Amino acid sequence: GKHISTARKPPRICVLGGGFGGLYTALRLDRLTWPEGKPEVTLIDKNDKFVFKPLLYELLNGGAEPWEVAPTFHDLLQQTDVNFRKAKVTGIEPAAADSTLSDDDSSRRETTSAGQVHLEGAESLEYDWLV
Repeated sequence: GKHISTARKPPRICVLGGGFGGLYTALRLDRLTWPEGKPEVTLIDKNDKFVFKPLLYELLNGGAEPWEVAPTFHDLLQQTDVNFRKAKVTGIEPAAADSTLSDDDSSRRETTSAGQVHLEGAESLEYDWLV
């Protein structure tokens, strides 16, 4: 008989916005132990830097360097498996409630996404979980 792979793709988690909540959520998701396998975490923000606003006054009075107050997401995430996308989100499109695919239909994809995040420039990312 025909062998159908039961291997699952890791779930895709899109975190929208790289403020305190988004950045620390992405970092925490990356550090957790995942019994079923680590998810693919993507942080999306319209800026390429995380601005630590409580220290902006230090930058103005010379008490801090720009990289201390506004490090790049690339630098903050380089020791992790978190993907970063610099993009503006233009919309969110949840999958239709009746779009679940059956496991026994081998002519279709084994899994489906929970929806898509639309980005400026007509690009979209599929997600399984959205934060």
